[in-house]
Order: sequence, then C-alpha cells, then structure tokens
Amino acid sequence: MEKIIQLYEMITVRHGLMVVGDPFAGKTSAIMVLAGALCELKELNLMEEMKTNVQYLNPKSITMGQLYGFTDPVSKDWTDGILAVWFRVLAT
Repeated sequence: MEKIIQLYEMITVRHGLMVVGDPFAGKTSAIMVLAGALCELKELNLMEEMKTNVQYLNPKSITMGQLYGFTDPVSKDWTDGILAVWFRVLAT
C-alpha cells in the first residue's frame, strides 16, 4: 500500500517516471492497482482524477529518432516520434 501511495505522489509531481526493481517485486501490480484505483475514482467523481491509461515501451527496442522524433536531412521535414504521438492520443 505504501509503495502505491509513493507511486501516486511521484506521478503527481513528474511528467513521467520509470519503475525499477527486482523481478517479481510487484512493480507491475503496483502500477495496475494504482491505475484501477484512479479509474474508479473517476467513475465515482472523487478527487477530480482522470481515467488512466498505462502504456509500456522498451526504449532500447527503437532508435532515438523513432522515440522522440527527427528531422529528415534532405527535406528538413519533422516527423513525430512514438512519445509525441502517444502523448497526443492519451491526452484526449
């Protein structure tokens, strides 16, 4: 319970975070319990919380340009990365 409260407090003051620890330490469970609680608070109109979406991404599986976005060296056009697209989609 204490770890879930700490996770909630960290999320309220940060734009993003990583939850790290030993295997089977309860990281995923803590995230899912918190997400479920926040969704339930939204349904009950308590604490002015918003519906919660959890998305996982392994940043090592893609390039920096794919993650953040990049400028095409020939055309100078900007292409959004996965994070920009996700933030836009999840903000609606």
